[in-house]
Amino acid sequence: MAQEKCLTLRCLDISYEASHNLAFVNKAFLCRNEINGDTLIINQKMPIVSTSDGFNIYDRGLLNGFFISKDERFTIVVSPINVSAMLDVPYNYYEINCVFENDKSPRFYEITKNTSYKYLGSYQRYVDIGSVLYSVDDISKTAVQ
Repeated sequence: MAQEKCLTLRCLDISYEASHNLAFVNKAFLCRNEINGDTLIINQKMPIVSTSDGFNIYDRGLLNGFFISKDERFTIVVSPINVSAMLDVPYNYYEINCVFENDKSPRFYEITKNTSYKYLGSYQRYVDIGSVLYSVDDISKTAVQ
């Protein structure tokens, strides 16, 4: 399996999109790699929680509460993982709505399957980039140069 990646990025835009499950939303960060100029999209699948007031997106940021803003520069360290390594999130989008190449691979494709609205675990530690699942190992703001 590939090793961890350290990416220095600038956030160009943030959007919320429908996922393949009505109980989750996809928060998409459109970013430019500050080293090579390539663009990429970091996807964060977040649960939608049913409350007495309706439905709320359970957004706790990335990793330990790091919130990315548009035009912000940041460095993120990610490691590819298989869904079987997500032991701290027993009810997660990737287990429900993704089919992985094998039990070790981080590469997946999505399927549609709707589930009930319930929140369990630490969703902020996991993202996907280009249909590959990653664990966020570190994230920090990067000084403007």
